[in-house]
Amino acid sequence: MVKISYVSKPGEFETVSMADVIDGKIPNGYFKDCIVLVGAYEDSMMDSHKVPIDYSEQMYGVEIQANIINALLNDRVIYDVNVYIQLMIMVLVVAGYAFFALNSGMRNSIVGLAITIIVYMGTIILLNRFTPYQMMVISVPIGTVFAFLISVICKYIENQKKRVLEMRKMLFSMSEAMAEAIEGRTPYNANHTKNVARRCVELMDYINTKHRQKKTDLSFTKADKQQLYLAAMLHDVGKMDVPLGVMDKATKLGNKEKELRNRLEIISLHIENDALSGRISKDEADSKNEKIKTFLQSLDGFNCGRPLKEEEWNLVNDIANSVYVDKNGVEIPYMTVEEIDDLQIKAGTLSEKERIIMQNHVVYTDKILSHMHFGEQFKDVRAIASNHHELLNGKGYPKGLKDEEIDTMTRILTVMDIYDSLIADDRPYKKPKSVKVAFEILDEEAEAGKVDKEILQFAKELYMN
Repeated sequence: MVKISYVSKPGEFETVSMADVIDGKIPNGYFKDCIVLVGAYEDSMMDSHKVPIDYSEQMYGVEIQANIINALLNDRVIYDVNVYIQLMIMVLVVAGYAFFALNSGMRNSIVGLAITIIVYMGTIILLNRFTPYQMMVISVPIGTVFAFLISVICKYIENQKKRVLEMRKMLFSMSEAMAEAIEGRTPYNANHTKNVARRCVELMDYINTKHRQKKTDLSFTKADKQQLYLAAMLHDVGKMDVPLGVMDKATKLGNKEKELRNRLEIISLHIENDALSGRISKDEADSKNEKIKTFLQSLDGFNCGRPLKEEEWNLVNDIANSVYVDKNGVEIPYMTVEEIDDLQIKAGTLSEKERIIMQNHVVYTDKILSHMHFGEQFKDVRAIASNHHELLNGKGYPKGLKDEEIDTMTRILTVMDIYDSLIADDRPYKKPKSVKVAFEILDEEAEAGKVDKEILQFAKELYMN
């Protein structure tokens, strides 16, 4: 597109009346070497227009034509730079600034914005002033301002992402630190938490594979896996509040065994002294000491986590009902009430009181996690971690939740927690079960309505193949 540079203003061109020319009032040589334009020069002729410069005055059509001819003769024509070239320049300038802004700090971005606009505007002004070419002035400044705003938004979003990522890393590292602290309290269960967390993720991945094969409706997102992993890492955090005497109790008597042995050995010495002093006969003393000796020799056999045999029950009851009476009539029971209760534990190494204390670790877990803010993405972590001992038949603890109240991820954690506990080789109170036996026990639990059959089946496929 060509634009004309208007040099003359309205009334500046020389004019003569056509009537004077016709009447001969104008000399014949007056128009020599001139370009003569004939046109209306009265408002009534309807050939006047607003001045193109500021539209403040009227300019007749003949004056406009005179300006055009004058501009062409004196090379005062202005050319618009090709629109594609202008677009390319704008894209290069704006893209260059955008790259700079995205990789610079806020202060440098603002300084860069000002410099870019000033340099571009100065270049355009010089171009328009000293060349016959003209470019759009406003496009690049608008583009760079827009690029600046976009860079600010992108940096804000990026900072928010980094912040969320850092918070997530901190949350996971804190869970790992807490798991390490729990496992560090005791030589037992050293790898339980990490194993359970790993197995939960493995099982979810396996279920997703089956979902893709259209063999199950269950499926899990990456966020689901992160949430369950975090819950698994924190599921035993409540054990921080369980006394070590309960958590580390390897035998039924625990740390009471040494005290019991010492007491019986002392009683045995008293019995020997009584025989020497004539308080009792030697045969009676030998009979009593033989009973104590047999008990102490058998103690290791029934102090472990298995149920007692009938003859062992008889031996324990015999000692439990025995009392030594010294020469002053002071009675010393062979066993305390706590020791009797401990040896009468039918399975495992914990008494009913200790078992309640141990079960309360999930209550402590819930209480500890209630002080942690998990955000929307990990909002179910607390519930999953504190409900991992709930059973589908409502006979779990601590809340007695039932089938429909227990979500899928909690069910996975429950199965993996039981499975790892069964096959663990670091438990002092039991020998590790084989994978086959562990799943046989879990099958019994499923048949009893305690754990999820579908999830258990996937676990069997994963770990028994």
